Amino acid sequence: MTNVSIFESSKPKQLVLTMKVVVALTFLFFSYTFIDAQDIVQVLADETCECLSKKDLDKAHREKIEEELAMCFVEVAPPYFTRVQEELGLDLMKGEEEGRKLGELIGEKLVTVCPKFMSLITSFVEEEMANSENIVQGKLLKIEKGQFASILVKEADTGNEVRLYWLRQFNNADKLIANSKKIIGKNVLFEYHEMEVYRPELKDYDTVKEIVDFLIPER
Repeated sequence: MTNVSIFESSKPKQLVLTMKVVVALTFLFFSYTFIDAQDIVQVLADETCECLSKKDLDKAHREKIEEELAMCFVEVAPPYFTRVQEELGLDLMKGEEEGRKLGELIGEKLVTVCPKFMSLITSFVEEEMANSENIVQGKLLKIEKGQFASILVKEADTGNEVRLYWLRQFNNADKLIANSKKIIGKNVLFEYHEMEVYRPELKDYDTVKEIVDFLIPER
């Protein structure tokens, strides 16, 4: 019988254990590298949101909000320039175009993670819509289905019932689709434009109001 020392017999086990550790650490390294690459936009969005949340902008106009948002971006972004270039392929030292692309990525993320940002966006969109001439604001009475969907709104100021036509995709249409039953009876704001459509039964053209934007006012 061949004598094998304890040291020699333990070598294969040690080698296997060592390889397992190397593989595990390698996998862990690449996993964290991938996560970091995905999370740079999240990091910038979180820090931008924190910066915005410290500012009193509830009554600010759009220009002021955009100015402060840009200032927050300038404040939080510089420490991450290298990571942004390495992980997103954007060189922020090249000029406005690269900054705009990063701004779009951060803006998309802010919509989902930053209540303050959404509140400010809703505020100035509502203000702009309120200043438009083609606005209907009031209680949403019903959504009628047919060849083309239409929406009936009772105007808050006149009490008149106004019919709006849902002919194409418009701003926030997805929210209206997802919450149609919950929105009935709520105060809503629609922006529209007028268009002429041919009515066979009238053998003539008729002017209808086509929805182009939708909002549920916060106040």
